[in-house]
Amino acid sequence: MGIESGSRFRTKVAAALERHGYEEAATFPYVKDGWETDTEHWALLIKSLLPLEGR
Repeated sequence: MGIESGSRFRTKVAAALERHGYEEAATFPYVKDGWETDTEHWALLIKSLLPLEGR
């Protein structure tokens, strides 16, 4: 099984991170500066240090 590309891979990664308590806090535009990429933005993910019940 090879590495998947595109949105299917990103969706699986996002789901795995959410299962481990990470949440998207912000997004920022990706500056391509001549690079060829499908990337459109960076995502800042955070994970609370408090248990879910304590939020």
